[in-house]
Amino acid sequence: MEQRYSHVLFEGRRTPLAARASLRLQGERHNANSSRAVAEMVRQRMHEPELAAGKRALLHDILRRSGVMPAGYRMSGLARRLPACLRALGVENEHEAAVRLAMHPTCWETALNALLLGVTEFFRDGQPYEQLRKTILPGLLQGRAGLRVLSAACSDGAELYSLGICLGEQEVLGTSELVGVDCRQKALATAAAGWYHKTIEGSVPAELREQYLRPANGGYRMWEGLTGRAKWRMGDMCNYRMAGRYDLIACRNLAIYLLPGAADRLWRRLYEGLRPGGILFVGKAERPVGAFDRVGPCLYKKV
Repeated sequence: MEQRYSHVLFEGRRTPLAARASLRLQGERHNANSSRAVAEMVRQRMHEPELAAGKRALLHDILRRSGVMPAGYRMSGLARRLPACLRALGVENEHEAAVRLAMHPTCWETALNALLLGVTEFFRDGQPYEQLRKTILPGLLQGRAGLRVLSAACSDGAELYSLGICLGEQEVLGTSELVGVDCRQKALATAAAGWYHKTIEGSVPAELREQYLRPANGGYRMWEGLTGRAKWRMGDMCNYRMAGRYDLIACRNLAIYLLPGAADRLWRRLYEGLRPGGILFVGKAERPVGAFDRVGPCLYKKV
């Protein structure tokens, strides 16, 4: 890996005057970079209303304890979940919450689950899945026996299982790799168990329920042939290291919770995690940054 050392000066046969000029130029570049960094920070903060110190400290502590870097998140959006977080902890204010968390370490996960409410469902938004079935997946599979698929911030796994069902319809599920990543252990445990409430009947067609789901405990359990193909990883997508490149990455409605600079970095990370020609599957309100061509609603192809 290439490394750059801007603080080291190799003079060689330079004169002292040339060396001083080089140092001065490096200092000017450093100052320019610092100015751009400050400008970016100010730009981000202009979009983020100030929170009371107690609220901000509690939000930061909950995220950090869970391995999530709080600097890139919109605290104003997370603050709207604080009342639910306090109720889940059985306290009345941020000070009591901090005391309870300090005395009962097992409550950190409770706080995180109340704060980061994962919203997902099977075949969410419908239309993109139709295009995936009809054109996108057949195109990706040309000359290939299977695909690598990643669901970023996968929540309870409904998105990844939906994509797995689409691969099953293409008859390549057994030769494909499915990976789901989330920062919440409880969400990953739910995804791995593969059990869902009967309300999924409204989003999963009857013929697919019959093929991929089994009635269990008043709801449905995912077919073992599909749960057996899925791998679940704990991590924050803003700093998660992807193992190799993927053909399809679903990252839906995560960027809207990030500050502009952090969202741009997320898009770059996902771009780098796709193979050439790979597909990024995003939320309705999201527009990824980078060399992407829009190929359908919520679907972007890496150029």
